[in-house]
Amino acid sequence: MAVKEGAWSDDQSVLLIEEYKTREVLWNPQNENFYTQNLKKDAWDEIGNLLKKTAEKCNNKMTSLLSSYRREKGKEKKSKGTGKGVHSTLVSKNNATEATQHEFTPPAPPNEHGVQEAKRSRRDENNVLTDVVGILKTTA
Repeated sequence: MAVKEGAWSDDQSVLLIEEYKTREVLWNPQNENFYTQNLKKDAWDEIGNLLKKTAEKCNNKMTSLLSSYRREKGKEKKSKGTGKGVHSTLVSKNNATEATQHEFTPPAPPNEHGVQEAKRSRRDENNVLTDVVGILKTTA
């Protein structure tokens, strides 16, 4: 199978996640500079330079990865307790155990007033990125 030009390899996606994780200004609403757009732009520019892609492509890819993560997490949650059989229950329990060790829910976009309540701890936010890496590795 040929890889399309401009397509993201798994290694690039993992590197993107790791770089995103190190720049709290992009994802942590408790960071004092979270609402400073110039600093966010600078952070995306740095990531783009590291990956030799545009900041916009990096931002779009990260948005896509986070959406995929939320979708998969929702499927897992929905499949629990639906009577799908012993095997799927065991798989769900194993996945749930791993997920609780590394659970992370990325922050929602700020509300119309530009202020968002931080309901998740920093540890939880860091762990979603670890989960995304795990999902990428298992699908590769």
